[in-house]
Amino acid sequence: MNQKRQRTATQSDGTSLVNGFTIGVVVAVVIGAMMIFTIRSGSENAEVETGFTETAPVEVVGTPLSDFDANITDPEIGNPAPSLVGVDFNGNESQVETTGSPQAVLFVAHWCPHCQNEVPVVRALRASGTWPADVKLTTIATSTSSTQNNYPPSAWLAREGLTVLSDTVLVDSESGDALHAYGGSGFPYWVFLDASGNVVMRSSGELGEQAIKGIVDTLAG
Repeated sequence: MNQKRQRTATQSDGTSLVNGFTIGVVVAVVIGAMMIFTIRSGSENAEVETGFTETAPVEVVGTPLSDFDANITDPEIGNPAPSLVGVDFNGNESQVETTGSPQAVLFVAHWCPHCQNEVPVVRALRASGTWPADVKLTTIATSTSSTQNNYPPSAWLAREGLTVLSDTVLVDSESGDALHAYGGSGFPYWVFLDASGNVVMRSSGELGEQAIKGIVDTLAG
């Protein structure tokens, strides 16, 4: 289960869905990729009493995605993302799995300034009603560390409203099992899935309102 798939250099780089993005969206994605905030090591001492579950074990079901590299054509486009089984901040079971609806999976780290910029943008899109109803939003709090700023993530995302506005909330393990299973390499990290749970697009770095809206609208068809 933990062995990554081998890919050929000739694999298709996507579907008409990706090819249909506007030039403005593509430019925004490129800019966002340039704003990557790389993962910090060390989630030591992440378990500090907050009244909420800030990290927890995550079970990965299926084949993990390869590490994302913005400099190459993504070999995972069209491949199924693994399911994730864990808990939310309240300790209730939470799963990221194929739902029959497109999904936007957002990985955020509480200490990352680019995540702190992106989260209010996502909140505004969700709260305004302009986010397509059939595109689900999953927010995953990852790379949590009590020694970094803006801790704990439960309080941050509650203030921002994403614990309510997200369809699914998952807390990652101290070792980042969920992030690594989706090939994350920086923050914020987006993985967009079609209704069958296949990867449509991955992006590392801030996308911004225009790009996010364009992608989720395209997912909704």
